[in-house]
Amino acid sequence: MPDERERLLSNVHRVLKPRGKLLFDVLNENFPVQEAGSRSWEIAEKGFWRSEPYLALTESYYYEDKKVTLTQHIVINENDDAEVYRFWIHTFSHSELEKILLAHDFQTTDCYDRIIPGCDMYRSEDVTFCIAGI
Repeated sequence: MPDERERLLSNVHRVLKPRGKLLFDVLNENFPVQEAGSRSWEIAEKGFWRSEPYLALTESYYYEDKKVTLTQHIVINENDDAEVYRFWIHTFSHSELEKILLAHDFQTTDCYDRIIPGCDMYRSEDVTFCIAGI
């Protein structure tokens, strides 16, 4: 969430020593956006969400103005107990990262793409590593 990000960057800047560096990774604009309004469901004897039978209802929303995707999962067990899981995915361009970091008095920023090998969850080109210094 933006407020939490702002608080985190302020705290990191405050505790870094002179010439200190912050290294982090984010998803960039290459990350594929899930189709807004996409819906799916799964019935399983056991699986990712539970070790016992469950029904999982999934829906995705895309907030284009914020470049944020919300994927919400409602998982229901045999007793009709439901739990909601929300995954927010925010993507950033290099220029957006620089603007955010400069606003928190970081003096240098360098961004690098294609550092890690691709895997089941992410492609190499989806992840940006950033180094920010004071």
